[in-house]
Amino acid sequence: MEKTLQELFNLIANNEVQQTLQKLQSIFSLADSELFNDAILLSARFKKLNSDVRKAIISNENETIRYNEIVHGILSLINEIKDNPKPFEKYDKVEEKVQQDAKEKTNVEWPVFAKDALVQRLSYIKQKEVSIKGLWIDDHPGNQAYEKELLSTIGVKFDTVLNSEQAWYQINHNEYDLIISDINRNGDPKAGLELLNKTVHNGLNIPFIFFAANINPALGTPPYAFGITNLIGDLLHLVMDVIERKN
Repeated sequence: MEKTLQELFNLIANNEVQQTLQKLQSIFSLADSELFNDAILLSARFKKLNSDVRKAIISNENETIRYNEIVHGILSLINEIKDNPKPFEKYDKVEEKVQQDAKEKTNVEWPVFAKDALVQRLSYIKQKEVSIKGLWIDDHPGNQAYEKELLSTIGVKFDTVLNSEQAWYQINHNEYDLIISDINRNGDPKAGLELLNKTVHNGLNIPFIFFAANINPALGTPPYAFGITNLIGDLLHLVMDVIERKN
């Protein structure tokens, strides 16, 4: 957490109070920490302070006092992380995993604002306490252990199958809110596409996301698919798009 702690201290040193609070909310939310409520309260107090300043209904002296109280509260929260970082490491793990994945597959690093936006959105969705049931089809299911674990923290639970036959059985015996599938499976380069077409032709309107190791961006998104990507960060955004449309 050293890098994240330094970012927090830098933000507050530069008087970036709202950005600091947003980052703290994301950290505490992903950690299921009760400190999340403290960060929310400080954010509300800061917004009220700004409102009072705009309305010119507060003296300069009181403005300084209230501002310093908020900053003191923020520093106390940061020190909670500093004194016991272990419970809050999920935040760093998300950023690290997304960055590593993008670097390996595109040789391009995700900018800081993109990583922050992703984690803030995960935190926001998590607070909705949704319950989403998904089906994940992949002949190498162990490769997505981290993605499934992370998505479970925002309310998405998956049934996992290895091939289209198993998938079709599950689709006909369960109700799913989304499907995630590879494309090339068990030696068949169109296995995922054929399953998508089968669901469409049978009148099943289930958001279908392709998550494949190798994709050709020039081909765009396959017809009827909700989205396609090979990047963890993009996959998370696509799943959250499904969640927000459903809720």
